[in-house]
Amino acid sequence: MKVELKNIKIVQALSEETLCFTAVAYVDGKKTFYVSNRGHGGCHEYTEVDCKAETRARFDAVDAWAKSLPPEHHNGMEFPRDLDCVIDDLVIEHELRQILKRMTKGKIAFIRNNKLWTQTLRNPDPNYMGFAIETFKAKNPEAQVLNDMPEEDAIALLKVAA
Repeated sequence: MKVELKNIKIVQALSEETLCFTAVAYVDGKKTFYVSNRGHGGCHEYTEVDCKAETRARFDAVDAWAKSLPPEHHNGMEFPRDLDCVIDDLVIEHELRQILKRMTKGKIAFIRNNKLWTQTLRNPDPNYMGFAIETFKAKNPEAQVLNDMPEEDAIALLKVAA
């Protein structure tokens, strides 16, 4: 089952205990429900896009699918998965993509000793960026430069380092 979020809007200013956001969820390519969280620590709120039985069936199917996923393990404890967990993963991935874009614009973003660093370039010209990255890599062979990695690999490293 493929679940996608579109029109994701994150409001950091209203995020207190949880992330405040709104999004539209698509299940297997079909617009199925709206999802939001007000950022006060509660569960997500779901609203189906229409009152059709087909939409309700898709929502019920994705909810059952999410509950059937293997549990997550953190600090030796086991947590069952549900639709909130799936949505959280998608929203966090979206946020990490945005962070990666900001970090690599006019800067070299890298990980050294499991810590995330950026180095601002004096000349942020895109034509100069490739040369700057190669020079940086030659001087810092132990650093993992995020700028020239595939996006999925860079996001995976961000999850670990952040």
